[in-house]
Amino acid sequence: MRALFLNACPNCGGDILDERLSLGVPCEKCLPISIKEITEISSVVGSENFKFKVYELLKSHNTLSGLSSLFSVDVKLKELDELFHKATGSRLWSAQRAWARRALAGRSFAIIAPTGMGKTVFGIALSVYNALNEKRSYIIVPTAILAEQVYSKINIFIEKLNLNIKVSRYHSVLDGNQRKKELNKIINGEFDILVTTSSFLTNNFNIVSKYLFNLVFVDDVDS
Repeated sequence: MRALFLNACPNCGGDILDERLSLGVPCEKCLPISIKEITEISSVVGSENFKFKVYELLKSHNTLSGLSSLFSVDVKLKELDELFHKATGSRLWSAQRAWARRALAGRSFAIIAPTGMGKTVFGIALSVYNALNEKRSYIIVPTAILAEQVYSKINIFIEKLNLNIKVSRYHSVLDGNQRKKELNKIINGEFDILVTTSSFLTNNFNIVSKYLFNLVFVDDVDS
């Protein structure tokens, strides 16, 4: 005996059989394929990739609705993980995946973790991912030395991935000509990723505040 749940489809809010709910798929109206086909797809692609296959099927049937935001974060997380793997040779680890899920969902939050947990490289990877999606990022650090280190690490990412991304940084260690050049780039918006010290933001808020950043990553805020 099968049970029918009223208004319980996670995608359209319509009625759905318990069997489909237990498999993690929407109702038959949203996804007009049989339980047998769904089971076969799951066995072929594996449990980890099954939800992405469901996402593709819903898009192909033009029925993606309520699950759009949930699937969207999962798809972006997979893309970010692939980018991270290509640049570093490693996958995002559990804490980084949790941070990424929050960031990709558009949430603001604080990361409280010891040194060496991968906070900075996470912020760099997310900034590069944003740039690939035509979104600006701003990384703020407490010192000029850290600003230059982060800038160098970003460029290593870009070189390894062979990307065309514009990065600008500003700090006191730059010589006069470099500071003038970088400041002009910032004023003219010639950057995808901006790296500065917190003092630069304080002294030049009128310049920085005119830009819309998808990500503002404040690193080593307790330094």
